[in-house]
Amino acid sequence: MTEPESQSPPPPAPTPTSEVADCEAGARDSRVSGGRNAKLLVSLVVLFLTAVGTWSAYWAELRNDQYQLVELGRRVFDGGRMYVDVWENKPPGIAWINALGIALSGGGQIGAWVLPGVAGLLAVFVFGVTMSRLLSGAAALATSVVAALALSIRLYDATSINPDFYSALADLVACSLWMAAVHADRRAYTVSFGLTAGLFWALAVTIRQTGIVGLMVVTV
Repeated sequence: MTEPESQSPPPPAPTPTSEVADCEAGARDSRVSGGRNAKLLVSLVVLFLTAVGTWSAYWAELRNDQYQLVELGRRVFDGGRMYVDVWENKPPGIAWINALGIALSGGGQIGAWVLPGVAGLLAVFVFGVTMSRLLSGAAALATSVVAALALSIRLYDATSINPDFYSALADLVACSLWMAAVHADRRAYTVSFGLTAGLFWALAVTIRQTGIVGLMVVTV
């Protein structure tokens, strides 16, 4: 007579609590995945807008002053002194920035033309990170796209090597850091963000006199 085969007990039926936990975990994973996809899409849009703005600035007509500013940076790169060996009726910041672009490209002009796009991307990144801490995810991403669009509009000589553009970038970063300082939860962050914002406002004025407007608006 054979003994009956032993059978394993059936698995326990899922409890309502475990089902709810699984649903919550699935929803959380879906939100995380959706947030990553949205950030990737916005990053691509910002990169596209900046690239288009930089390209259009390079090929724009009737922009002879841009070539003069490149030559100004070239003279400073070669050791010339502002207001002594070369002249420009604006503060010296734009000459130093274009000289930096030329130095980064090994003495060629391409660095001066590409640098505005790189600076624009960094400014939008700082602005976007600040907005992500102050607004909801969707609102922060939307404002980042609007910022990139505003910086790429040819009406404002963007994205170009003109001092107006660089000064606006410095103002944007300064205002972003100032908002981060105001809403920081630690005193150390408040002080560091606030001081860095002040440095960028100083940079804005060093590039263009009207760069003081950003500080005036925040002060008012």
